[in-house]
Amino acid sequence: GGCDSTVTLTLTMSTPTNSNISETICSGDSVQLGSQYYVSNGTYSESFIGSNGCDSVVTLSLIVQAQPLITIDMINGDLVSSIGSAYQWYLNGNVIIGEINQDYTPIQNGVYLVETTSFNGCTGQQIYNLQNVSINEAINSEIVLIYPNPNAGVFTISSKETIEFTISNTLGEIIYQSTSKSKNHQLNLDLSKGIYYVNIIGLNKSFEILVE
Repeated sequence: GGCDSTVTLTLTMSTPTNSNISETICSGDSVQLGSQYYVSNGTYSESFIGSNGCDSVVTLSLIVQAQPLITIDMINGDLVSSIGSAYQWYLNGNVIIGEINQDYTPIQNGVYLVETTSFNGCTGQQIYNLQNVSINEAINSEIVLIYPNPNAGVFTISSKETIEFTISNTLGEIIYQSTSKSKNHQLNLDLSKGIYYVNIIGLNKSFEILVE
């Protein structure tokens, strides 16, 4: 209208942000950054819109460690894994409770698998198909053996000598007690699914069994 007009602008300057992240994965794994997945060693960057509306650049430094090459050897009747930092043995796809050592003494035929964690934190697996194990040979090498494990409440306690034993649940309650005078003491117990403990009195030995 020919008069003065004053316009006031309030201006706020926001700053773009940058961030750096480092990830270490095992070969075969991947890391997602934005819409991309990365599987190889390298440095990668992606741009995003930050909460302030400005560009936000994220830089990923990725290290990919090799998976361990696991082997299983049969040594003096034992299955022995190549060296690592942690182990878990399986039989026919089922975990063998408590068998977390480098070696395992098999007491029945089947497909054994060891999952071995190497010192870099990566895990590998190897299988061993065993078809010639002798229960008698296993019994001769151990004072007491319990097999199969896991089981459905039907299992055998084999021993070289007369033993007295108890079976207790995870609460410590004794649910069965007996003396085995035979080499192979077969049990058929009506047990709920879960973990139970066979305690050999006088020998200071305890076995963990899984009832499936």
